[in-house]
Amino acid sequence: MKNNALVLFGLVLSCSTNLNFAQADSSTANPPSTTPTPVIARPIDSRVMATKPGPSPALTATPLPVLDESEKKKLLSEFQKAMSDQRSALAHQEKSSMKELTSVQSMKKKKWLVDQKRDRHQFFDTHMSGPERRQYVQDYQKKLQDFDAAIKTETATAKKNWADRAVALKQTQKEQETKFNTSLSQGIRPAINLWPAGN
Repeated sequence: MKNNALVLFGLVLSCSTNLNFAQADSSTANPPSTTPTPVIARPIDSRVMATKPGPSPALTATPLPVLDESEKKKLLSEFQKAMSDQRSALAHQEKSSMKELTSVQSMKKKKWLVDQKRDRHQFFDTHMSGPERRQYVQDYQKKLQDFDAAIKTETATAKKNWADRAVALKQTQKEQETKFNTSLSQGIRPAINLWPAGN
């Protein structure tokens, strides 16, 4: 009995030792993997994308109020008066300017005559012969004609400039009035730049 127990104990010890060696060999032959586990991206839910806020809608322009007939008549009356005042202002400017020009020309001629009289007396004091004096008088008359012609040309040029301004103003007012009436016919208040401006 004692010998049998010893034999059985030896068999158990041998099996345990062999098992440990087998586990050690298995762990050495198959070491643990060091490769990182791939991360799988989750698909984006289309419903989440659909809730993303979009651009703000464009603001709707507020329609302009439509003018009634009484407002149209009032605006047209004020517009016509403004045009009349503008024409009157231009005419007043022309009158004042031409009056000032005439005054200046009159002063220039007076001074010119005074200078010519002085020069003539000095010439006659030193030139006694008739032919020389007659030639001097003829030259003086020619210079007087040239001076008067220059005055007339200056006056005509000034008048033409004012006439051109009046024609241009008339044309501008005609265009403004057409656009003004078009706006009124549509029930829209005419733009501010259609009103007559200062000259």
